[in-house]
Amino acid sequence: MGRFLVNRIDFLKRYNIPEPVAGGLVAAVVSLLVHTFWGYSIVFSSELQTSFMLVFFASIGLSANFMKLKEGGTALVIFLICVASFI
Repeated sequence: MGRFLVNRIDFLKRYNIPEPVAGGLVAAVVSLLVHTFWGYSIVFSSELQTSFMLVFFASIGLSANFMKLKEGGTALVIFLICVASFI
């Protein structure tokens, strides 16, 4: 779903929105509409939360493009150093 959206919507491709994020937005909107119009709440099990979060962030990392990282240059290196200092 996310790949389809990113390939079809120029805004998502231009701003390098990851496919899992685009797909997650669709799931969130569908959940909102179901709750608003029919009153059903979608409840996700917290048992699998950690596993799914790992898969989600791994899929974002796998969609990274090395050429885009090189374009970041010095600003990206400074950002990575700042992030690493908080970890």
